[in-house]
Amino acid sequence: MNEGVAPACVHHVVQLELGIGDLLCSLYGLNGFSLALDRPPIALYLRDHFGWMQLIDIPGLQVMPAAHHPPPAGSLQLGDTESDYREKLRGGHDPKQWYARKLGVEPVKPPLNLRLFTVPPDLPGPYVVLAPFATRINRTWEAHNWRLVARDLTAAGFNVIALDAPGQPERCKVLGVDYFWGQAPAWVANVCRHAALIISGDSGLAHVGGLLGTPTLVLQAQQIPEAYYSMTSNAFIVPRQPCVGCRFQPDRGYEEKCDWGCWALQSIGPREVTAHALRLLGGPRRACPEGCPA
Repeated sequence: MNEGVAPACVHHVVQLELGIGDLLCSLYGLNGFSLALDRPPIALYLRDHFGWMQLIDIPGLQVMPAAHHPPPAGSLQLGDTESDYREKLRGGHDPKQWYARKLGVEPVKPPLNLRLFTVPPDLPGPYVVLAPFATRINRTWEAHNWRLVARDLTAAGFNVIALDAPGQPERCKVLGVDYFWGQAPAWVANVCRHAALIISGDSGLAHVGGLLGTPTLVLQAQQIPEAYYSMTSNAFIVPRQPCVGCRFQPDRGYEEKCDWGCWALQSIGPREVTAHALRLLGGPRRACPEGCPA
């Protein structure tokens, strides 16, 4: 992958959606497109999240900042408009298939840039990564629940850390563990690659874990997890509530009050999450003083 001016003979592809998860899902389609055309030069125009492109290694791919290099007329469109995004949500579409179909191909998992992960991060292990915050409140499990999960996993002998995006450096304090916020994508990806487990809500790091192949447990309520996280080995906890799978659609149970918090998501208990996490981790490393959730 390179960054710079696109050569003359090149396929121009535009991906202007803002989410990290959407970007990473679209890369499966982009790699399928590259393979179908025998690795042609591709210029990918992005609005944001350039640093996350370091995770993959698609030969001949060049990343173009759309603000400085406007895509030429006739460029292939992966994602842009709000109506396009809403259609994808409403139909419950597999996002990897969604983007691949726009390019007329099947999605193929992109190769990782393994050079990025050769040196493990300087963190005591085995460690578990918590990704407790999503871009929207309606996808976020309450911080107190995350604190209880962190406490129990620490008692079970694991080092627990939390990761957060730039902008709100104080909100991870409530978890009671070491936390890192606003770090470079390459550093975050390396931490996630070497983690024993990632526990995340419906957020970008859930997609990062799936792409990297790190064991990842996702707390999911609104989407259909098997479709939304296809082509990964992610595990899921889905609440048993009638509105689950609403895809943010009013005719499927989503209400205005849900904008301020998903009650179905909050019905997931912290001991249920800890018990599932310990199964994925192969069990506790030491006896829990108050008994490990099972």
